[in-house]
Amino acid sequence: MKFSAALVDIKLEFVSRFQDFRASGNVLKTFASPFTFDIDTVPGYLQLEVLEIKANSELMDIFNARNNTLIEFYSKFVTQEKYPLLRKNALRISSLFGSTYICEQLFSQMKITKSKIRTRLSDGHLENSLRIATTKLQPNIVKLVDAMQCQPSH
Repeated sequence: MKFSAALVDIKLEFVSRFQDFRASGNVLKTFASPFTFDIDTVPGYLQLEVLEIKANSELMDIFNARNNTLIEFYSKFVTQEKYPLLRKNALRISSLFGSTYICEQLFSQMKITKSKIRTRLSDGHLENSLRIATTKLQPNIVKLVDAMQCQPSH
């Protein structure tokens, strides 16, 4: 009996947490597949732009080639000038998932960093280590080395 009560609580928690996703299901589907989506189920404020993007065969070919992620497709090819509402919708939806992934990535990296060098780690060092570990920027080592000056010994 106590397990059934716990399962009921879990079910209620899932329903409440995922209620927002159910309510915005058509918006999510429009984001995931803007070219194959039934226009009648698209929210009214997006219908005109979805019709325009469906008529754009060049964008459809780029999307169907699958050489880009959804986020890259919307940021590179769906311009703010021509499709402002679709782009805003894409940014809003991608931020839901991106922040969760980044948070998990940061937490995992913090666990690894703290376990390796716990005794020598200050808050500043941890912040710098995490910034280096989670950045997508690639340092230009050759330029950095060329900019260094020789330090003659005394």
